[in-house]
Amino acid sequence: GFAPLARALSGPAIDVVILADRLTADILVLVFGFQPRDLDYMKAWYSRFGSGVVLEFLEFEGPRVAAQIHFVDEMHKELNGFLDTLIDSPSEAIQQFVFQVDSAFENRHTTRSLLKSLIFASGHTLSNQISNTLEVIASQKEEHQLTMSTNAAYSPRLVADECTRIRPVFRGSHRVATKDILIGDIEVGPGDYLVTWNTSANLDETTFPNPEVIQVRDRQMRHLSFGRGIHRCVGAALGSSVITTVVAQVLRSQTRLSIETAVPGKDPWMDSFEALRINVQ
Repeated sequence: GFAPLARALSGPAIDVVILADRLTADILVLVFGFQPRDLDYMKAWYSRFGSGVVLEFLEFEGPRVAAQIHFVDEMHKELNGFLDTLIDSPSEAIQQFVFQVDSAFENRHTTRSLLKSLIFASGHTLSNQISNTLEVIASQKEEHQLTMSTNAAYSPRLVADECTRIRPVFRGSHRVATKDILIGDIEVGPGDYLVTWNTSANLDETTFPNPEVIQVRDRQMRHLSFGRGIHRCVGAALGSSVITTVVAQVLRSQTRLSIETAVPGKDPWMDSFEALRINVQ
């Protein structure tokens, strides 16, 4: 379990975003051996670049698109420089990770790409999913929260999976079609731009009845929060473990959570909070 979460659950209210950042920092230090200066860099990098990729990037031409392409190039150039430093002068944990990836792929570019993905999955993304998970639990009716904390059918892993389904961090992703295909009654051709909206798919009532309520569901009813196939999130196992641990502590505490204030984040692709305060009873 997490000591900061235990202390928070014993108080009258939780500043969730601050708590989630603290838990994530502890995890990054424990799992990857990052130093405080590394964590400060990643947080500063995301505050400068992370919220700047806007929906205008979906346009195909014009000055705004050119500006966005330049923005993304600069964003990745700076992050890649940071990753080069980690790879060249790594902690023991990162060194072991790099060795394992290089042995499997024999490709330093792949190492950098995977390390970048893990930084996202273990950093800003994980912090937001912790916040989203606590928000989902607090959004459930009080009697249902009692059921979840006393009924063994609501295992921490099941509840964590449901919270990840109901409020995933990544709302969707974009792809370019490579061949002709028919989706429903819509014809899609090579070069057409597509957006998969996970938030909508995960709340599809034809697949998940009463979709915003945490329920014991058929395990075959899989959500899209971690992606599928070759695009499955490289940090899915770590993320699931952390969220399950958070949920287990909340259920074990048998507290009742309710939302006091919630300020949504501004990133169009990521479901997050700028501020979230939850009351504890």
